[in-house]
Amino acid sequence: MNKPSVLTAALLLAGLSTTPLFATAASSTTISGAIEIEAGFSEDYNGVSGSDIATATVELGIDSTVNDKVSTHILLLHEDGDTIAVDEASLSINMGEGLSLTAGQVFLPFGSHESNMISDSLTLGLAEAQETVVQFDYQSGAINSSFYLFNGDVVETGAEESIDGMGFNIAYATDDLTFGVSYINNIADSDSITAVVTPSVVSYVAGMSVYANASFGNTSIIFEHTAALDAFDVAEVALAGTTPTATNLEVGFAMDNAVFAIAAQSSSEALGLGLPETRVLVSYTRELIKDTSLAFEYSSDEDYSLADGGTGNTASATTVKLAVGF
Repeated sequence: MNKPSVLTAALLLAGLSTTPLFATAASSTTISGAIEIEAGFSEDYNGVSGSDIATATVELGIDSTVNDKVSTHILLLHEDGDTIAVDEASLSINMGEGLSLTAGQVFLPFGSHESNMISDSLTLGLAEAQETVVQFDYQSGAINSSFYLFNGDVVETGAEESIDGMGFNIAYATDDLTFGVSYINNIADSDSITAVVTPSVVSYVAGMSVYANASFGNTSIIFEHTAALDAFDVAEVALAGTTPTATNLEVGFAMDNAVFAIAAQSSSEALGLGLPETRVLVSYTRELIKDTSLAFEYSSDEDYSLADGGTGNTASATTVKLAVGF
């Protein structure tokens, strides 16, 4: 799930307007949503070309302020080829003094995943994790932090399921600069790794993400590096003995109602997760009318070498996206 940067918030879906549904003196509910239509043209590592038009994303969000202490959030999501699903569902309690409690199904605050691109970053591909959590958030001035507990989908071999997943995120954020560090005690609970190692691993492998976003006038810089902190056991077939990492470096330039961006991304020891070794992207996004944008993206991937188990070939894709948020 791609997260737009500060530069694109006004153009894309992170800055969706919300529509009041009903309100009382003590409560209110807003509805927001998005529809994204994508046309794509691609050529894979074997030189096979293809094209498609798809309803890539349909989102419907329902956010309620129950009272001055309690709020709820529901996000329904349909992606091409999938059925409608509850993507997020949580309640939050403001405990005062900058402390709040969130419980429910969320995407873990592991990494930042900011991007101006249509495609998800390789760092998101490695780290994104959807879990049901109990999460504590604390904010004091420019410092914000999160600590969470959950029962992940991947357990250690021979162990019973238990609430032994945990992690934290701490960040310093101002209008022009964000710097943060995230940690998770079992990176195998990320969605991409869970898909290839479920239901168990020999032993947990922790993960860490370091990220920084900065704006200088009309220019923004996005950096993120995510890595497993140790090697997976050789018994994990898809990831045997590997220490997967991913990096994203991106520069964006804001113009009149538009953003031009370039990105260089890479991974290491992540062939088993289906990630390319390198990816270069160029994108251009323009707001056509209020809450409606048109985006173009070109990407070029290089596979891992034959010696590393890949093809050594390149692949490319061109994507056009028309998006409406309400």
